[in-house]
Amino acid sequence: MCFKAAERIGIVEETKLEPTFEEGIKKVEAYRLGVDSALDGLEAMMQPNRHVVETGAIVAPTGQNPHEFMSAACTKLKQFVNASSQGRLDTVITSMNKMAEAERLAQTKGRAAVRRIRRFVTVDNQQMKEDMEKMREGLEIMDVARHEVKNSKTKEDLEEKGMAYHKSVKAFNDQASEGASKIQLVIDELPATIFTAQREIVKFFIQREKYHSTAAGILKEAMEKLEKK
Repeated sequence: MCFKAAERIGIVEETKLEPTFEEGIKKVEAYRLGVDSALDGLEAMMQPNRHVVETGAIVAPTGQNPHEFMSAACTKLKQFVNASSQGRLDTVITSMNKMAEAERLAQTKGRAAVRRIRRFVTVDNQQMKEDMEKMREGLEIMDVARHEVKNSKTKEDLEEKGMAYHKSVKAFNDQASEGASKIQLVIDELPATIFTAQREIVKFFIQREKYHSTAAGILKEAMEKLEKK
């Protein structure tokens, strides 16, 4: 997985990761960034109120859904109009409450799909970043130790620095064997991860279609009732 490069950083020869391994990491990171941005868009589609999303929620607090605001406003307005208009307002109030209920349900189901995808962005990818950071720290320690060996002036110094170098190599190998295996697994599973994410996004939009169909039915029913009054 690792090899010595001719390139030098300052006076220390640098050990780099295998190019194919580095390329795999770049692909995973590029996908993560793309998915992260897309998920932000899907959440905004479900919940346009960014103040709600910033709290970590997707469903507005009770009474603060836009349709509930409309329902509350119509309820207050009833006291200022005649009986006929009150009946029409009751129709609007009922439809707005139904709309709010339908939207909350759709937001909850949509959030489930988003969370399944976001797990890759947050949990899995964060673990990979931590493993990579440890590996790079190990490489740096190993490079410095090797440099110290090359610059030893005495036999005693060479033996001491040599032991330190071998310890750094062993420490890196022990850490890298586990960390690299986990990272490689993420890289190898990227095609399956992409397929799973695509499937969840399809589910998300199917759910959105159901919500909009339900909302259209609620509004149509309300309009038909209002036309009769």
